[in-house]
Amino acid sequence: MELAPPANHRNRGLTMQVNKVHSVRTLALVARDLGEDADWLADIAIDMEPEDGLIWVHGTHTTMAAG
Repeated sequence: MELAPPANHRNRGLTMQVNKVHSVRTLALVARDLGEDADWLADIAIDMEPEDGLIWVHGTHTTMAAG
């Protein structure tokens, strides 16, 4: 079996990430949009993983928020 040579040698090794984050909503904003309590939603988010859609938003100094 013969393999064809790469079509474009200049772009070898370059990859493009297609799942870039364009905006983030805080738990408080999501809770407001859903008509739910922000503390209740935060309790649910505690057990979430990045695979579930949870990301951490880092702010100034030591502040962080789940988004």
